[in-house]
Amino acid sequence: MIQRRQKSLELLAKLAEQKEKAALNKLAEVQKAHERLAEKSRQVADLMADYRAQLSDIGEDPGMVKTQAVHRYIRNLLDAQERLRIEHDKTVAWERAVREELMNARLELQRMRSLAERGEAKIASMAQKSEQVRLDAAALSQFNQRNQKPSPRA
Repeated sequence: MIQRRQKSLELLAKLAEQKEKAALNKLAEVQKAHERLAEKSRQVADLMADYRAQLSDIGEDPGMVKTQAVHRYIRNLLDAQERLRIEHDKTVAWERAVREELMNARLELQRMRSLAERGEAKIASMAQKSEQVRLDAAALSQFNQRNQKPSPRA
């Protein structure tokens, strides 16, 4: 019965390890998403700087069409920045959830390992006690055989 329980605890520990690995994989995925968003933000910021420079380079009377086109493009870039900010906020929330999941998985793994170790210690203790009882019985039997008085024969 105890050995069956021990096997169950070992299985639960393996499942907890799998949960931890899955959470670590998700965390790596989140970090890649952060990197992609940071790169996109840098690109948008570079484009924004270029177009603002173009806007300032346009003379006093550049023509309404060109000015409007640059303004429209800058507005589009601002919209893209806002979408990236929203996406960044989502990935930060996702990262928080994944980190919490990882922490819970690690706690569960630690708990399962601890239970498995205690079970192993209990099995070892029971085996030691059983062996001691066997040795005590053998010693007592040997003692009784030595101290057995020969029966008086007449």
